[in-house]
Amino acid sequence: MKIQKKVTSLALLLAFEWVGAEPARAAYSFVDSRFNQCDISVGFSPILSGIGVTGIVALPDGTARVANFQDGFFSFLLPGQPCPGLPNSPTRASNFQHADLSLGLDGNLYATIGFSNSGGADIRRLSGPLFTGSSSPLVSGLGALGLAVDPLTGDLFVTSGSVAGSQNVNRATITPPSFSVFASTGKFLDGLAWSPDGLFLLAAASTGQVLIIDRNGLSSVLVQLPPGTTPDGIVFGEPGTPLEGFAYTNNNNGTVTEIPLANPSAFTTIASGGNRGDFVGVDSQGCLLLSQVDRVTRLCGKDGGRFIKPGASLCANLLAAALAATSCDFCIVNPEVKRVINELVAGLCGNVNCSPDGTQLTLCDLINFVKSNAPNCKALLMAARALRDALSAVSPSPCPNA
Repeated sequence: MKIQKKVTSLALLLAFEWVGAEPARAAYSFVDSRFNQCDISVGFSPILSGIGVTGIVALPDGTARVANFQDGFFSFLLPGQPCPGLPNSPTRASNFQHADLSLGLDGNLYATIGFSNSGGADIRRLSGPLFTGSSSPLVSGLGALGLAVDPLTGDLFVTSGSVAGSQNVNRATITPPSFSVFASTGKFLDGLAWSPDGLFLLAAASTGQVLIIDRNGLSSVLVQLPPGTTPDGIVFGEPGTPLEGFAYTNNNNGTVTEIPLANPSAFTTIASGGNRGDFVGVDSQGCLLLSQVDRVTRLCGKDGGRFIKPGASLCANLLAAALAATSCDFCIVNPEVKRVINELVAGLCGNVNCSPDGTQLTLCDLINFVKSNAPNCKALLMAARALRDALSAVSPSPCPNA
């Protein structure tokens, strides 16, 4: 979402309204044979410098929340598979101006505002059961763009800097609200994402580079992509599926790049011929939600391939928090405890829509087991409780206070 100047304004519109006329359908002209594609929502209007849809998150109720840069905050119904006959039209949820969106491990929705040189609120918490109510400031003075959730701690990380260029990755704590520089790179940074095991952070640079940043804030170049690619949104292949071991970037030149983490220079283009790509989301089915100028395009892996991004959904948060907790000795040492946690979480999110009652029972087992055997895994407990509470709207939990 590179841009030299972004001007934001905040105005609350309580009523929903339909967005303008639906344009002709035009997904990627090429997609790798391992994936299916379709446009799932169209009709967004680019407002500033050709930038349209930016941040995307998927909610347990089967809808998505979308930031359309400089044109407000939108909602649309996420269709099941196969692709729908016609893409769904978005509805305006509010006029709040946001850049990137992430669901925190606590279940709250957080948003970046974009560049700011006036000390305005750069990370905001969105309230209300549908996240369409008031927008309250959390951290100010960052000039925040990309937003990522750390699955190991629940902290928020943002690319941020001056109006002239975003050069830092900052850590923002939620309680109490504060921020500090995590990594200073000297490069214009935009999208970023934590690996699902929480071991490292990837950040996209306008130079075409993807940077890898360890938990100590030390950065290096993972890969240099071809001139003009301009990577932006970043996502990972879900461990345990055919996409494990890969990172993916949504690029400003209308392409999607697959990067093998074990051999980054062997990157390949898996989609091309789209329009300007920006941030990314992942739905509960593990499909990639790609923002383009006027639409959201879904890319689903065949043969069980799934994507994952901490912060993209409450399910992704739980999967990533479990991976992070069991991939190191940060809060669990006993290998048997790690095994049971992975067993309880495996497949849990696949049952959210078809068996919410069964999911609630498994969540109670998970919460009680972690409380008894790994009480220091606070991020994992937070993610499990957030999904439990969200599902309670359709299936009351048998352990609401656990």
